[in-house]
Amino acid sequence: MKIAVYVNNLDEEYQLATYRSISDRAKELGIDLLCIQQERLDDLNSSLLNFPSLRFISVDGAILLSSVLMDEQSYFYGKELNSIFGNLPVISLGAAIAGIPSLIPKSQDSLETLMDHLLNVHHYEHFIFLGGTENHQDNIERESVFKQSIKKAHESNPSITSVILHANFNSYLGMNVISQYIEQNPHAPADVIVSANDSMAFGAIKVIKTQQNERWAKCAVTGFDDVPDARFIQPSLTTIRQPTQEMGSLAVETIYKLAKKQKVEKLITVDSSFIIRNSCGCTTEGDTLPTKQSSNSELKDYITQMQKNQINADRIQQHASYFGHLLNGVTSVYQIINHLKSFLGDTGISVFYLILFDHDEKSIPDSASLFYSKVGKEIVYKPCKKIILKDFFSTELCSSNNASQNFILHYLNVDKKQIGMIIYQSENSVLPQMCSISILLSNTINRIHFLQKEKERSLELEKEVEKRTNEIVQANKKLEEESQRRIKVEAEVLKISEQERMRFSMDLHDDICQRLAGISMMCKGMSAMQPDLQDLSTLIDETLHRTRQYAHDSFPMELDSLGMNEAIGNLCNTVETQSENKLTVKYKWNAEPQLPLDRAQKINVFRIIQEALHNTIKHAKATQINVTVGQNKNQIKITVKDNGKGSTLLNKDPTLTDFQSSTKGGSLKSVGIGLRSMYYRADQIGAKCSIHSEVEKGTSVTVIIPIK
Repeated sequence: MKIAVYVNNLDEEYQLATYRSISDRAKELGIDLLCIQQERLDDLNSSLLNFPSLRFISVDGAILLSSVLMDEQSYFYGKELNSIFGNLPVISLGAAIAGIPSLIPKSQDSLETLMDHLLNVHHYEHFIFLGGTENHQDNIERESVFKQSIKKAHESNPSITSVILHANFNSYLGMNVISQYIEQNPHAPADVIVSANDSMAFGAIKVIKTQQNERWAKCAVTGFDDVPDARFIQPSLTTIRQPTQEMGSLAVETIYKLAKKQKVEKLITVDSSFIIRNSCGCTTEGDTLPTKQSSNSELKDYITQMQKNQINADRIQQHASYFGHLLNGVTSVYQIINHLKSFLGDTGISVFYLILFDHDEKSIPDSASLFYSKVGKEIVYKPCKKIILKDFFSTELCSSNNASQNFILHYLNVDKKQIGMIIYQSENSVLPQMCSISILLSNTINRIHFLQKEKERSLELEKEVEKRTNEIVQANKKLEEESQRRIKVEAEVLKISEQERMRFSMDLHDDICQRLAGISMMCKGMSAMQPDLQDLSTLIDETLHRTRQYAHDSFPMELDSLGMNEAIGNLCNTVETQSENKLTVKYKWNAEPQLPLDRAQKINVFRIIQEALHNTIKHAKATQINVTVGQNKNQIKITVKDNGKGSTLLNKDPTLTDFQSSTKGGSLKSVGIGLRSMYYRADQIGAKCSIHSEVEKGTSVTVIIPIK
């Protein structure tokens, strides 16, 4: 027979003591136990709701430690629990639930006795009730008795006062709540603090011991539960003893009867008892350590056992702390295993399973990965062995060759998310530390998963960047190829254009000009007989001169015959001669006789200078132009500078800007066409063309050609 025992966490003395009593009685009756921690009912603050383990475990009955599994009044949960557990026999331990057999401690009489002791023996007047969760059934019952006792006493003694505080049944929170209250009320000390459980009482005692105010330092404290530490704390704690041993035994016997289809009572009560010790202000104790009247052997055995328990607890704490320290350095789940092996060996845990869920699962799945298992001396390391949880709990978990079949299940939780579980068998003394171990494992595994995901994201990002980079490289390569193709095509167009200019120039020179020269000679020969032909001859000569100039402008033949220096010089002379205004063109050649340029470069340089001079004559209204060709070991620099009217529009790159604006002197739109050709030709020969112009200060065109 196997029974599931549902608790919150076995790191709290009341739950641990209850489980011990259940375990002892189950062993006597030959019943197997599966203790499941952290599963709750309808708790909005919990990530594990409505007992999900029922999907994959197979048991013959269930014991619910309902006083810690449900924060609301448990009485109203009968229908919900019946719908969840169905026909499975289930009992409530610690709180009454309608429709379900319930075992509850009868504590009202003991609490009333405690309050009577504080009021009538010690004659305390100023009370603090340090309660747990405000809507928890245990707190409601204990707080109700406290209020009734205070109300009754106040009728005969109006000086009696009371304050209600809440600390969620937690020692640390109890300490904080009392500290804050004392800080806010330093001059209104209480006579006694009545705590709803021993853990909060321990926290209150720690605060009281540190007070400099003598009246606060004398404040009495009482508890509820009578956990083992209540005897050993100084002062020893006056409390209400919960009948955990009796209730645990009765719970096992009751569920055993239900599984055997026997009738049981719907409500079973067990009396609690009032234990007087020193914390309430008494100097004698009603229940404490063995007294001097005890036999020497009894006293010696008691002290020896106490020392052994303390030494064992310290040893386990050291192993847990060292294990936590080692986990800080691991970077993969696989590295956890070696440290886990050592810890399990040091603490004597013979059966242990580590099961991990898919990290993306939002709830507990039906299948998982059995990552590591230890059964007796046999250690099996099975990374990512897929298991069906239902099959695992019904077969493999029950196949271990151990005399005891009491297993503990603890979930690995991070931020209300389940990432796995640990299942183990251990001595009761190790159970509180295993709760800490589960937290350490949870945080470590979650940290590793987070780092792995970050690495995966980083790799994906690197791949995406590499892919995008390759795409950009390929696109740039295609653009470069297209650009080179375009440059070649444009260069070919320019070449054809220059060839056409040369053909046109030659046709003008060799055909039209020769014909005009012949006609001119005929007119001159006939002018003796017909004087009027002299005027015609003069007109023909002027036309011939202009035609030859057009032929020369169309293609400077001297570039090939005389060189660049002479060609540019002739161009400057022609511009100066043909200018209708008084224009001076100064030309300087500060370069080697033969520039390291090919024929296409020479032609384009000549055309740029020609266009710059043309623009100056047409638009600048200049009186002087300086043309300079310079050279050093790195570059050739050509400058055409005038002293004309200038315009800031000329500073814009015409290949990037449309010239739609105009100046007072006229439109610059036509200038933009010429400027574009200058930039275009410079780009074709690998040169850089720049224009700088200032109003009334002239314009400067600069072309720089790098020398390879």
